[in-house]
Amino acid sequence: MVAGELTGTVFIDLAKAFDTVNHGILLRKLHLLGADDHACEWFKSFLSERSQKSKFMLIGSGPRLSRLSTSLVTSVGDTPLEEVESYKYLGVMISNNLTWHDHIESIKSKINKKLGLLKRIKNYLPLHSRILFYNSYILPSFDYADIVWGDRGNETLMADLQILQNKVARIILDLDYGSSASSALKKLAWKDLKTRRIVNRLILIYKCKNNLFSYNFEITYHQDMNAYNTRSKCNIRKSAARHKWGHWTTVNFASNDWNELPQEIREAKDLQTFKVYLNSFIDT
Repeated sequence: MVAGELTGTVFIDLAKAFDTVNHGILLRKLHLLGADDHACEWFKSFLSERSQKSKFMLIGSGPRLSRLSTSLVTSVGDTPLEEVESYKYLGVMISNNLTWHDHIESIKSKINKKLGLLKRIKNYLPLHSRILFYNSYILPSFDYADIVWGDRGNETLMADLQILQNKVARIILDLDYGSSASSALKKLAWKDLKTRRIVNRLILIYKCKNNLFSYNFEITYHQDMNAYNTRSKCNIRKSAARHKWGHWTTVNFASNDWNELPQEIREAKDLQTFKVYLNSFIDT
């Protein structure tokens, strides 16, 4: 994809894994383990006549997808797979052109429903309970997987999310719609969403740098490539990229923020200290 090609992705329906087990043997074992007749009938109904729900998607740029002259037919065994343009995977709506429009729309829809609930119950809640509602029920939707989809050339979509956070702040503080959003966020001591996304990316890099993250992002530094004692020797070296996909990979994108951090913050002794230094740096 970085080279301008298409990437094929198959989303496998793991629920079909039950079909690799003999249903009769499984039901007999459940009965032997103490499941009564009603429970066994429920399991039998669940396992019967299951359909294949696996999908496949071609991912690439809009122009590259539009130049595809023929439709691909993909199958698992004798079962053809349905081609989709977007798919929800691990809570993230992935689009075939990676614009993240579908995912942001999904977030907006989810948060608007929760805002409706907050409006109905806020008069029964003190301020600290309204804030707890936000932190527990709304903020996770803003933050979830934002290191993947946040700020990837989608400023309008990011602005839509910020409008929602501003709206929450006004509701919690009983402010009019036209009141200052920045003042409301400051009063609540909330970071705006763009700042939160930057912080989340920096925490990810710190975890990778200090082996606190299980996935290897293969981070390289300028000092790994040459022996010159330059001021940027400890900066992350961005990999070469011909297309925007390459510039938007997690490490390349996050390295811009990381390389602007003072060295003493990057070398914090532990994650908690790093977060304290980072928040202090951002708030100044």
